[in-house]
Amino acid sequence: MPIFVDSDDVRWSWTPRDPKFISPTIRELLAEDFGPEAEFYLCNRQPFVVYPDLDYATDWSAYPVREVHPFYPILHGQKVSEAEFRKLVQAKHAI
Repeated sequence: MPIFVDSDDVRWSWTPRDPKFISPTIRELLAEDFGPEAEFYLCNRQPFVVYPDLDYATDWSAYPVREVHPFYPILHGQKVSEAEFRKLVQAKHAI
């Protein structure tokens, strides 16, 4: 059975990143407050921040941090405190 899509319902567009954009450093990102909704995970010895209400997660194992599927650290990792997360990230990036 074919699926029909009304072209008026499709309003998605992609804008390329500005080539002059430079991601904030890990040190700059750690200086910011994560907020009370952030949860911290360790999965395969890699640090992750998960925002369950936003269905959003980031992997902090390399620079720049990258978005990952939020279920990955939740299902395969263990929850850690923010202090443990910060300590691990600082050690991993020699800060």
